[in-house]
Formats: sequence, structure tokens, C-alpha cells
Amino acid sequence: MGVFNVVILFGCLLALLALFAVFLLSQVTVSVIYDKNFQKNEAEVKIRMWRGLLHYEKKVKIGAPVGEVKKDGAESIQEELSIDEMDGSLRVIAKSLTELKGYGSATKEITSDIQLTSLEISLSYGAGDAPKTAMATGLLWGIVSAAIAVISHFFQLIVIPKTEVVPYFMIKKPLELHFGCIGKVRMANAIKAIWKLARFMQRKKQLHNTGEHSHKDKNQMA
Repeated sequence: MGVFNVVILFGCLLALLALFAVFLLSQVTVSVIYDKNFQKNEAEVKIRMWRGLLHYEKKVKIGAPVGEVKKDGAESIQEELSIDEMDGSLRVIAKSLTELKGYGSATKEITSDIQLTSLEISLSYGAGDAPKTAMATGLLWGIVSAAIAVISHFFQLIVIPKTEVVPYFMIKKPLELHFGCIGKVRMANAIKAIWKLARFMQRKKQLHNTGEHSHKDKNQMA
């Protein structure tokens, strides 16, 4: 092999290493928007890289919005969310946060490199009665605060969240929700997070299989 060929091969290797380094240092932007209102009930995910040169968009319809005509000709009607249901939802969230502590360290290890550059949570509701609406507003603010606490614990929240709960005291208005966030992470950190997630899921599967085997052994011994 001549000196010229060696130089070309060495140059190609350097170019490949440079491209790989640029790829690892590139930043991925992920945008998530969820809207639940009279017109729609869907989530939208956008992934962009290299200023939009590489991009991916996906809309997921969660359910039928209020007033939408279904295939059977019936009109969907959103049920009024009662104060007890809101209080129950808040209790469920609190219980979920308690259970999440067991996976907190593993989850944070995966998500800690993701920077949230935008976070918006907006809720509106009207019970048709001023006292009930006031109680519901307090419960909704509790849900919003709990959500922000969880998000800021697991992600790098580098902006002040934009939050609002709009009460409608004089009219009945179904619960409407808008949630939006933009996260940024370098490709190297994204690959590392995916690797950690795969290892975490594998360990959970192994523990689950070990528990099943030990349970079967105990039944056989009995």
C-alpha cells in the first residue's frame, strides 16, 4: 500500500470520526403539546435535529372532543367533573408520587440530562356555582403544583413555568387542559439515556422472572 493510499485512508477515518463527533454533540429538540377542549383531544409530538433538517411529527388522538359526532350518529357529551372527582384525582396523584419514589433514582438518572426550555400548563373549569368553582380551582392549582414539582425533580427545568387556572364562576364549563413543553438533549446523552433505560427494563424483567420462579418453587414444595 502506497503512502498516498495511506493518507487517503487516514483522511477518511478522520472525516468519519469528525462526523460521528458532530452527530453525538448535535442537539435534539422534542416538543410535546396536549390539548383537551371542545374542538380536540389530542397530543402532538415533534422531534427536530440540525435546525429542522431532520424532523419527525406525530399526532395522536386521545379521544373524542365535546360535541363531536361519533360514527354511530350519537353526539359525545363530556360529563361534568365533580369536586369529589377532582379531590379523588388529587389523591391518586399524591399516591402515584409516593409510589414513584421507588423508581425515582433510576428515572432521574435517565431524564436528568434533558433540559426543558418551555413549560406551559393551562386549565379552565366552571361548575356553574361560585363556591364549587372556587373549591375546584384550589384543587386544580394543587394538581398543577404537584405536576411541576415532579417535572422539576426529574428534568432540568431552566425556565419559569407558565401556569394558569381560569375559573368560570357564572357558567358551567367542562374541564379544558393545555399542556406544552419543549425539551433539548444532546444526542450523546439521548443514547446514554436509552442505554440506561434498556438496562433498567432488563433488570426489572430479571427480577420479575426470579420472583415468578421462587413463587413456583414454594408452591411445588407445598
